[in-house]
Amino acid sequence: MASRRFLRYAEFALWVVAATTLIVAGAAVPAFLLGEGLPTLKLLLFVIGTLLFGVGSFGIQPERPKRDGQIVDLESGEPNRFEDRIQELPPLRGERLPFSDRVDRNVKLFTTAVAVLAVSAALELVFGVPG
Repeated sequence: MASRRFLRYAEFALWVVAATTLIVAGAAVPAFLLGEGLPTLKLLLFVIGTLLFGVGSFGIQPERPKRDGQIVDLESGEPNRFEDRIQELPPLRGERLPFSDRVDRNVKLFTTAVAVLAVSAALELVFGVPG
C-alpha cells in the first residue's frame, strides 16, 4: 500500500496535468477551426491562464480576520466526476484517497493556471509561434 503522502501528491499531479491537457485541447479546437492555428491557441491559452491565475490567486489567499471567509473558494466538501475519474488512474487505482486528504482545489487551480501559462509561453519561446 502506498503512503498517504505519495497518494496525495500523485493525485495533485494527475489533477493538474489532466486539467491542463483538457484546457489545451479544448482551446485548440476553436483555435484551429476559427482562428489561425497555433498563434490563436497561444493567445487563447494566455487569456485562459490569466483568468485562472486570478481566480486561483484569490482562492489561495488566507482568510482575513475581519471577513466572513475567503473571496473565492472552490472547495465543496465532496469530489466531482472529474476527481472521481482521476482516482481511477494509476497509481491511484485501487488506492482510494479520502477527499479530506487531498490537496485543496484552490491550490490545484492556481497550479493549473501556471501550467497553462507555461504552455502558452513555451509555444512562443521554445517553438517560435509568432504573436
